[in-house]
Amino acid sequence: MTDEHERLRFETDVPGIWGYWPATPTLWSYSSLKEMEACPRRWMLSRADYPDIWARRGYPSLPVTPAIFGNVVHGVIERLTRALTTAGVRSPAAGDVVGVLGSLGGWRGIVLDAVERELARFDDNPRVSTERVERVRSELVRRAPEAADQVKAFLGRGILPTGAASEPSGEGAATEAPRRRMPAGPGVHAERTVTAEALRVTGTIDQLVLDDTGVTVTDFKTGSEDDAHDEQVRLYALLWQLDKQTNPGGQPVTHLRVVYPSHERSVAVPDAAQMHALEVATAARVAGADQLTAAPPPPAAPSEETCHYCRVKHLCDAYWAAIPPSVSAASPAQWFDFEGTVLRPNGSRSWFVATPTDPAAEVLVRTVETDVPFPIGQRVRLLGVRRSQDPDKPGRLVISMVATSEWYPVVV
Repeated sequence: MTDEHERLRFETDVPGIWGYWPATPTLWSYSSLKEMEACPRRWMLSRADYPDIWARRGYPSLPVTPAIFGNVVHGVIERLTRALTTAGVRSPAAGDVVGVLGSLGGWRGIVLDAVERELARFDDNPRVSTERVERVRSELVRRAPEAADQVKAFLGRGILPTGAASEPSGEGAATEAPRRRMPAGPGVHAERTVTAEALRVTGTIDQLVLDDTGVTVTDFKTGSEDDAHDEQVRLYALLWQLDKQTNPGGQPVTHLRVVYPSHERSVAVPDAAQMHALEVATAARVAGADQLTAAPPPPAAPSEETCHYCRVKHLCDAYWAAIPPSVSAASPAQWFDFEGTVLRPNGSRSWFVATPTDPAAEVLVRTVETDVPFPIGQRVRLLGVRRSQDPDKPGRLVISMVATSEWYPVVV
């Protein structure tokens, strides 16, 4: 083991979970900068290496159905755009699309293929059971018509190829290291990577169109409107301008738009002065993010919004000190997390646990499995539990774990 690894190694509050802090990325993206600024500790813990857990980079994530659904819609748009472009389709008219759709298995077929591609990411995830993946799969299959309707809405408004066909860009997902990129010629390009090496920022444009009207950058969103979406496409305009490989002629972006299933919004293209200011501000953001990665451990910035879907919150002491509600304050309809000290078993599926409050209160924790090996006298963290009622003792504080709940012993 090298001295560098020794310097970067860290321990967590959970026995047996240790890792190596991630190195400073060669390239940042819009989303990675946003995530780093929202909570440096979450970003670093999520992307650290955990050799005792698995061989892949980052901490294993849990399947979040709304996020996977959005990825499915994006995946269908990308695949359909490429197929229509390859087939030389110049109009999104129904008659032109039917044949291409048939070759892809129809609407249901193309959506279900996208679902399986997304779920395949969890194949070797030690944190996700087969049963949990099946539950997510069932929900996504149920929502397959909704996903198809969202893509149809984009198609019906002419969002998919309407210009001359072009060769596929051949670009995959952005990597940490710069790759050689081919110039973008006239036509429609799906999932096109643009990179400013000097700035060390990269991005993937959902749809890039070069035609007689100019250069149009389009980003698809499956959720609600957010001002951050405008910020994102403005950054893509900057990256396009600075990318000498993809845009060797220095063509300026002429149109920016954010497209939702029900409508689209035009975003003003930054003028020269605004573009320069954006470049300077982005360089400062990159420098700040670099500084945080170079000097671990990183600070935490716990908040309800930031921590809600955090995949490493059980490893973060700052989260447990600030965010989870007390058991008495949680409503029966609320999912929440709990930390307490194990006192004694109550039966094969229940335990008494003391709250960390002063004075401590006893909580009855009901488990799904029998004989869960909670360590008596040790603190544990429970993720994804609900408050429930004890019919025999209405005043007792009761927590119920479910099939998707997790628990971790901690040393404090």
